Amino acid sequence: MARAAIQTTLELRKTNGTSSVPTMSPSIDYDQGIIKELIAKMICVHEYSFRMVEHEWFNILMKCMNPNYKSIGRKAIRAECLRVYKKEKEVLKSVLRGVSSISLTTDLWTSNQTLSYMCVVAHYIDDNWKIQTRVLGFLELDPPHTGIVIADALYACVTDWNIETKVMSITLDNASNNDGAIEALKAKLFYRRGMLVMTLKTNIFIAIKHAIDSDSEHYKQMGEDMLDKFDKYWEERTDYMVIATIFDPRYKMNYIEWAFGELYGKETARLRNEMSDVKKQLEALYDKCVAQDKRVGNGASSSSTTTSIHSIPVQAGYQSFLSARLTRVSKSELRNYLEDEVAAADTCLDILDWWKINALRYPIMAKIAKRFLAMPATSVSSESTFSTTGRILDAYQSSLKPVMVEALVCAASYIKGAHVDLNMVPRDENEEDDVETIKLPVVEEIND
Repeated sequence: MARAAIQTTLELRKTNGTSSVPTMSPSIDYDQGIIKELIAKMICVHEYSFRMVEHEWFNILMKCMNPNYKSIGRKAIRAECLRVYKKEKEVLKSVLRGVSSISLTTDLWTSNQTLSYMCVVAHYIDDNWKIQTRVLGFLELDPPHTGIVIADALYACVTDWNIETKVMSITLDNASNNDGAIEALKAKLFYRRGMLVMTLKTNIFIAIKHAIDSDSEHYKQMGEDMLDKFDKYWEERTDYMVIATIFDPRYKMNYIEWAFGELYGKETARLRNEMSDVKKQLEALYDKCVAQDKRVGNGASSSSTTTSIHSIPVQAGYQSFLSARLTRVSKSELRNYLEDEVAAADTCLDILDWWKINALRYPIMAKIAKRFLAMPATSVSSESTFSTTGRILDAYQSSLKPVMVEALVCAASYIKGAHVDLNMVPRDENEEDDVETIKLPVVEEIND
């Protein structure tokens, strides 16, 4: 959705006046509404106080830039921030309508007002194969924070955004109330609990084994205690993590086979069963995606046949032959991806860039990869939002109402996400460093 131009560049020049403060005269018409919106966005993004617009030197600066500027009160700019939030939310809703799969993270936080909030963050991959993250909701959550309360609040947020059918996964921490939330959500949303990626799970298990096999009694005891918790935590395998790992071109099925061998033992019946289950699930996902593509393709082809070559009879036998041929070709794409040589073990490889380049080579696999690679490994994105909120709700702004807090947090996420080129002022190499970045000289100790 194309955005309207916000402000035409102003050509400014000095003018002489009686004021001791220099002023600039614009060469085009001035629009107070555009300036007001930009100030509101600046307040949201940089977490400024509403009272900033009433500061004397802020108004001096604005009058200097354009004498037509009219001062704005803190109540007016607060209302403008709410309007900007609602406007940006509608823009994001329009974007999400074109997204096929969305993964969510959520977590709880208590403010200095002793109010509890739940943060809901969406993760998805856009058409340019870039991972996008947006805060969908920062909701006040009344106690008690039971699983049902969390589930109801989360589902209300999902339905408000009309993404019920797009939710691929929901990542939560391992708090006991989240277990109840998962059970309550199963009847409403179809997903499995995805906490960590397969590689991390395997590395933890290997580290525990090394601790148990060490010569240190302390490490042995610690390893055995951790193994009990590991087995309990990973009792139910998370297939989504496994499949997501397969779409890393450096690993594919080879890493899964090795990892399962480390977890369940090499050449064991458990290993063979686990590998068989993963392959079946991957093939089922692939067949489903192929069927969806064929339905779309058949609809398009029948439409074109009616308008352009409707007079040519199409035999049913040929249609069956063509359908079977398409099935063989589509199935070979899955085989080709798994059997093709893995990518070099480069730790700097951008997986999304790799899929962007190879999407034409593996079109069906790329569509599935876009669903799984957007799943976050942890709930860090939700927790990092709390750091921002802590700055907004500082000792000077602790009276902000929950509705305003959500508007500021979410609006900042939408604005920053939609404008990637925010740092437009290049840093001068000769510019003095900030106090925080000055490196102090090392003082060597002199021994007499």
